[in-house]
Amino acid sequence: MDEPCRSYLVERLQGEVYGERLFRALAACSEEAGHAHKWRVLERLETATKERIRTSLRSSGVEVIDDPESAARGTSDGERFARMPRDAFLDRFRAELAALVAKLAAAERLAPADTPERALLRAITDHERALLEFVERELGGRGKTSLEPALALLDPPRS
Repeated sequence: MDEPCRSYLVERLQGEVYGERLFRALAACSEEAGHAHKWRVLERLETATKERIRTSLRSSGVEVIDDPESAARGTSDGERFARMPRDAFLDRFRAELAALVAKLAAAERLAPADTPERALLRAITDHERALLEFVERELGGRGKTSLEPALALLDPPRS
């Protein structure tokens, strides 16, 4: 794994730390059990993605710890966003996710095609797409199916 890809993965791992804590705080602050459940599922997706990145970095000889500042910022933002009207937060989150998905898709080129690193970069993008789809379904009145993309990544069908 070359240095640009390695640096990108370290950055993305800290992004997952942030997201993990964001969703954990949203769940903890949620007054509605159904919403808290959804935030906890999204937290699991962030954790799974973070650990997948960590495993890849370890196999390249890079040890990365969770950045306490990323964790604290995620918790703080989650608590702050929990005080917003839910749809206002989701609308804001949708815009941020759309921009992030475009950035991550472009970054997939940091690794050569048909390599484990490219597959990991694609998985990182796919998990953000699942978050974006969650938000779009929630805002579109399809809350009953909003977790399906995330759950498909957490528990992929066995062939």
